[in-house]
Amino acid sequence: MVVREFPTSLENKFFNFGPSKDFKIIGICIDTYAKYCIIICYCFANSIFRTLHTNYLHPWIVNNVQDQKADKKGLVKKEVFFIVSISVIYHWTDWLLYMNILLAQIDMLIIEVFADLGMSCITTSYYLKDIQQSIASDTFDIPYIPYVPYLSTRPDVDDMA
Repeated sequence: MVVREFPTSLENKFFNFGPSKDFKIIGICIDTYAKYCIIICYCFANSIFRTLHTNYLHPWIVNNVQDQKADKKGLVKKEVFFIVSISVIYHWTDWLLYMNILLAQIDMLIIEVFADLGMSCITTSYYLKDIQQSIASDTFDIPYIPYVPYLSTRPDVDDMA
């Protein structure tokens, strides 16, 4: 049986920031700031496409194509097959690149999180654009939780009362 030591944090290349000779995504060395900026731009642009795919295209496929009760009169079969095929190809290509980017370096994980968070905020704002109430308003119903004091069963506390 072979036992391998876990690398220390100094040896682990995952916790580096910025371009370096050890930073590789699908075998491509990201060793210059130009390549690093391209990856960052890709992360933000792909976050837009991922949000569009997840929040618009995939629900359309589920609700209009795969739903047995949906009216399919306006759909053209060849176009639907093309859209669904492109969706599947995009989904798996995105997954492969996304995992490679996330696991390459910690800064890529941070960039992806902020890109996805930004797109989620934009999408949520779009869906909630007609709501005019603020979080601080008292229109939210907060459930009443009655206070139940702790009843001690310890003999030394009960004897003191």
